[in-house]
Amino acid sequence: SSEGLLTALREVEEFAQGYPPRSELLGLIDRLTRLARSLSVMVPAVDYRPSEVKEVGLTKVTVALVAEGNYGKIRRYLYELEGMRRHLVIERLSLQDPKGTSELQVSLQLAVYVR
Repeated sequence: SSEGLLTALREVEEFAQGYPPRSELLGLIDRLTRLARSLSVMVPAVDYRPSEVKEVGLTKVTVALVAEGNYGKIRRYLYELEGMRRHLVIERLSLQDPKGTSELQVSLQLAVYVR
């Protein structure tokens, strides 16, 4: 029915409004690095690549970064990233101990969605 279709369209619009606007993208990426710094996790570089998700009117930004720190700090950083689940998805994670010490490196590929 047309009423059901109208209701579905409203729900889709409400869902899309929950994503941050594209103008907040740099602030979101900055938030990732500030969060790392606040937890004493080093993030030497961040690389990001946008792509359009035309079917739903969103932009997906793939963010690649390497974070370095001890196990407890890395674990806390990942926990905090999971709390940003509304518009951030951890797509790939690789953990290694390159020096054989308790200082770890985690390679992350994240997807950030903006409207």
